[in-house]
Parts: sequence; C-alpha cells; structure tokens
Amino acid sequence: MALYKGEKTKEIVFPLGGIGTGCIGLCGNGMLADFEIFNRPNKGSLNGMSFLAVRAEDENGVIDTRVLNGDYTKSYMGFYQQGMYHGYGFGPQRETMAGFPHFEHSDFKGELPFATLRFSDAHFPGKVTERAYNPLIPNDDKNSSLPIAFFDITFENTTDRPLIYTAALSFTNPYGDSVNRRIPRAKGAAVMLAHAKAKKGTPAYGDITIATADADASAQTYWFRGAWMDGITMFWNQFSSLSELPERDYPEAGREDAASVLSRVSVAPGEKKTARFVIAWYNPVCEKYWGPATDGAAYTWKNYYATLFKDSAAVANYALRKRGMLYRKSLAFKNAMTAVTADPAVKDAALSNLAVLKSPTVLRLEDGSLWAWEGVHERLGSCEGTCTHVWTYAYALAFLFPRLERGMRETEYTYDTRADGAVRFRTPLPRTEPVSEDTTPCVDGQMGGIVKTYREWKLSGDTAWLRSVYPVMKKTLDFARDKNSAWKWDADGDGVLEGRQHHTLDMELFGPSAWLEGFYIAALRAAAEMADVMGDADAALYRRLADQGSAFLEKELFNGAYYIQKIDLKDLSVLDAYAGAEK
Repeated sequence: MALYKGEKTKEIVFPLGGIGTGCIGLCGNGMLADFEIFNRPNKGSLNGMSFLAVRAEDENGVIDTRVLNGDYTKSYMGFYQQGMYHGYGFGPQRETMAGFPHFEHSDFKGELPFATLRFSDAHFPGKVTERAYNPLIPNDDKNSSLPIAFFDITFENTTDRPLIYTAALSFTNPYGDSVNRRIPRAKGAAVMLAHAKAKKGTPAYGDITIATADADASAQTYWFRGAWMDGITMFWNQFSSLSELPERDYPEAGREDAASVLSRVSVAPGEKKTARFVIAWYNPVCEKYWGPATDGAAYTWKNYYATLFKDSAAVANYALRKRGMLYRKSLAFKNAMTAVTADPAVKDAALSNLAVLKSPTVLRLEDGSLWAWEGVHERLGSCEGTCTHVWTYAYALAFLFPRLERGMRETEYTYDTRADGAVRFRTPLPRTEPVSEDTTPCVDGQMGGIVKTYREWKLSGDTAWLRSVYPVMKKTLDFARDKNSAWKWDADGDGVLEGRQHHTLDMELFGPSAWLEGFYIAALRAAAEMADVMGDADAALYRRLADQGSAFLEKELFNGAYYIQKIDLKDLSVLDAYAGAEK
C-alpha cells in the first residue's frame, strides 16, 4: 500500500470506530480530529486538547518531549468561521497542538483497519511508531461494532544507552458540564469522562473512558483548572519535567476538564517496546435530529452497543481483556487482503472503501439491524433510510458481515413492502411508519433486492431463512407485471420493462433500457432458482420471462457497439399513461 508523506497527508482522516458506533478521525500527521462519536456527523471537529504525546529520559532526566504529530499540514492562516478569536487570520486553532514541539519527519500508511505512522526527529532519541485501529473481523459483527479506538505506541531505542519512554493519552471531556473519575484497575490506569448533569437514558448523556492495561501506568484525573491556557500549560510543563504527573481531583463539576493516562517503558539500546491505549465511548441514546418530530417529541432509540455494555468503562475493560484476540483476527484479515495477487491500486481501493462501514454513514439499531445514510455531510446525514437503489450497488457487507446484510433484506420485506409488492426505497425511523400509498418504487432497488436475497441465500446456505422472506419477495417481483400499477413496469407480462422506471439517478426512464432490463432479467433468473427450492410453480414462468427479456435485450437494445435505451424522445405521448409524470 502507498506510503504518504508531507503535503500528501493533508486530507487524510482515517476513521477509528466500529460499525454503527461513529468514529474518531486520525489525521495523516497524527492529529486527532472529526470526533463523530455523538451519533451524528461532525466533520472538522476538534475535541479540546485531545492528543498523544511522548517523552524520552535517561538517568539524568528528561531529554525531549513532543506531541505525537508530524508537521501541521492545514492553512496557517486559519479558516473562515464564526466566533471571536477564531477564523481566517487567527492561524491554526490551538486545539490542533500546532504550536507545540512535534516530529520533523513522519509518514502515514493506511491498511484498513490499521493506520500506521512513523515519527523521527533529530532532537528525540530513537524512533516512534504509532499503530491505531478498531477491530474489523469478518463474520464477527459484534467485535467489529465496538465503540473504541486502539493506539499502540512503539518506541525503538536507537541510542547506545538505556532510555525510559513515556506515552501520554490526553482527552478533553466533551460534555460541557463535566465530571472525571478514576476507574479502578488491577493493572494499568483508566479515567472516565462523563456528563455531570444529563440524565442517563437521555440523548444528552454520554461518557468516555481512556485507559491502558500496561504495568507501569499512571493517570491524572484532572488537568489544572485555571484561566486561559493554564490547563495545557501546566500539563505540558509537568509532563516535560516530572517522571509522574501529580494526581488532582476537584469535588465539583467543571467545564470540559481534560484528563491524561500515561504508560512508561524502559528500553535497552537496540530494543523496542510498546505502550498501549484505548479510547472507549458511550453515547447510548440516538435522537432523530432530521425531519418532523412525532407527536411533538423527537424519535429516540438505543445504540446497539448500549445493549451490550453499561458504560464506556465496561467497553474499555472488555476491549483491553480481549485485545490480543481482536488484534490477531483483525491483522489476519488485513494480511489476507494485502496478500491478494491484484494490482496495488485495486487492493488499496478495496480496503479503503470499507471505511464507509466505520463512519457515521452506518448506524446499528437496538436490535442490531443495520440502517444507513447514502452518505454524510459535515454535520448531517445525507438521504436517510438505507436507500435500496444506492445500497444495491454495495457488496462488501454481504461478504464480510452477511448476517447484517440479511437483516437489511428482512427490514425491506417486513417494514417497507406494500401489500401490492411495491417497495419504498427508504426505510424511515421508526421503521413501523406505514408504507404510503403513493410510495415510489425503484427498479434497481426492488429488483436488486431479489438478486441480493438470492445472494444472501447462496452465501449462507440457509434455506429456512429464504423460506421466511420468500413470500414477500415474490410479491415484489410480481409487482412488475401488475397491470393496475401506476408504474406499469412490465404491464403486458412479456419480460421487457417498458413503464415508468425510477432508479438511482433520481429520474425516470421510459421504454426499454439495457441497464434496468438487466436488473429485471437477473431478478427473474434468481427468483426461478429460489422458486424451485420453495416448490413454487411460477419458476417456469420466471424462466420464460427471463428468456424473452434476454432475447429482446440482445436484439433490440444492442446497437453493435453499446447497449442502449430504446425511446423516441420526441414522442411525449409516452407519458400519458402515467399519473404524475411531467412533460
């Protein structure tokens, strides 16, 4: 995979998070950004002073202390935004740690789920490697849906004398009214940062735990409370001069108090040792922040991970206890993917695009079902409802986490299919909202659902599962031949789509097209094979229609060079048969 340096790391933000948990972004220079762990997108966000720092010392004292970042790669002029003392002309935001000592040389390599950064500097004795990841284990959607980010900081002593290295993970309590508390551990150190006033079980409540299970570990529950930059100044001065930070506590709640967890290792010349950390988050209640409220109140639901753990401390304890297994299985997946004999660009694309599953694009509902946007904007999701005619074109989930993909079919056929077989192409929240009589079905989404049902059956070999969804799925196929439908896809039942056909390009096609006809033929052939197993006599009908459609496609929709759409664009009368179609 490619190694990125300097300016080429400028736009890298590597998502560290589980499926449906949101994520924390690791920038190409090592900075933490895009804190999207609060149940919605949050591009460009910085969570106060949240960063990793390292220190080297010998028997004579501290030699050097640095933020574990490379050069700041964004604009040194700042960016246009509202707010006093921020914006263009004010320079980088202080939360980027851009003004602190950092490493002169760094590079970035991303092989999902792992991001690896290497750091070196003439003033820092030795080399530092950071490996950050969230578990990605095929067929294990539980451990691939943990709200955590692991950080392994490896020190290599390239000098001729023993050195003591210390890594510190600092994190700012993001909840405004904040309270921090030490979490007892038999080995290591941990601090939970929680909302001081919000009631548990409400969308406002959350907590975050930073922890390590390393033997020589310590923590500072609170940074010094002062004015202006007293907190970060005190931390930096003490971390740069003291072997251990003094413990500090405050009896009353504060405002965005930071905490630090530290791990220290003694490293002989030529040796390597690793400090290991985890960030775990717990924002258990999601709120539907888009669309109209239901009965005056926003719809809420519980995150899937909140059904498995009681708080972020429990998440962190589980992650640290299972760390070896989570790492090995994730590494095995990464190694298998990178060992494939394909062009490096193909492998990079295949791995990199899996980042969608680790992003706020994907949510998991309380029962574990996957629900998704088409994508996300900076602060909002984009086009809700696991849109069938978008997700029809996605393949990774079916092969990596087939149980989740089967769940998407179950949602379509349980909640989204009308009695006549029309499928709404967006699943609302709550899912129990009735399917509207004027719903718009999509050819590629609806026919694609049939092909995907066939795929899920073949991949799982679960004929009992197929039997559970087949009756409704059959309705969605037979809908194409419904003469009373306003869409009249194949009203004459000849195996050729000629009606009003909505699709993923958000427009209508009229008349036969090789593209959508191909979906119809594929659905018919898949349905025929499934019908055989279900003992459905319509298997012969589906094969006949598929054969007729195929023959028409090859004869009428191939011009010798390209497959085409067959339509006379000057004949507006084609629209007359379709209610609501505009000329």
